[in-house]
Amino acid sequence: MFDRLWEEDPVMKNWRQGGVEEGEIKRARWDVLRIVQMRFPGILQQVQERVELVSDLSQLGELFDQFVVASDEAAALAALDRPVEP
Repeated sequence: MFDRLWEEDPVMKNWRQGGVEEGEIKRARWDVLRIVQMRFPGILQQVQERVELVSDLSQLGELFDQFVVASDEAAALAALDRPVEP
């Protein structure tokens, strides 16, 4: 009975999808912060404050990519200069 409600009810579907998306966003934020912690611990606090404002998965993915290839802290900080799309 509850399985059917879980699968067919539009409110339940929306709630479930929202939970999945929020989990993906949290994981993407964690990934960004982890790479910064490993490579540029001196700017971790700045990055954390900025990343908490981002709720777009593609933007978080772009930040991750930029931190992976950044040659130094200055290049990593330059990635933060782009506008945030909440």
